[in-house]
Amino acid sequence: MARLAAFVHVADKNGEVHAFGPDDDVPAWAVKLIGNPGAWEEAPESAKASPRKTTKPAAPKPVVPESDTAPAPEAPAAKPVPGEAFAAESGEHLED
Repeated sequence: MARLAAFVHVADKNGEVHAFGPDDDVPAWAVKLIGNPGAWEEAPESAKASPRKTTKPAAPKPVVPESDTAPAPEAPAAKPVPGEAFAAESGEHLED
C-alpha cells in the first residue's frame, strides 16, 4: 500500500488545498498530482506500474527581428517647373 514519507499539500481541481501525511489514505486524484517520488515512502501501485512520464516543455520559437534594412522609400515625384511641360505619369520633363 502507498504511504507518504512526509506531509504534502495538494490543490484540488477547485483550488482548495488539502494536506496529507504518512498515516492518511491519499485519494486517487491526489496521488496523480503528487509527482515527487521522494514524497513517497512506498510508491502507489499506479506509479509502480506506469512511471509518470515527464515531458520537456517545447523549445521557444526563435524571435526573428525585423530587418534593419527597410525598403527604400520611393523617390518623391518631380515637381514641374513653371513654364515647362511635365508628364504626370512618368514624372519626366517634356521638351518643346
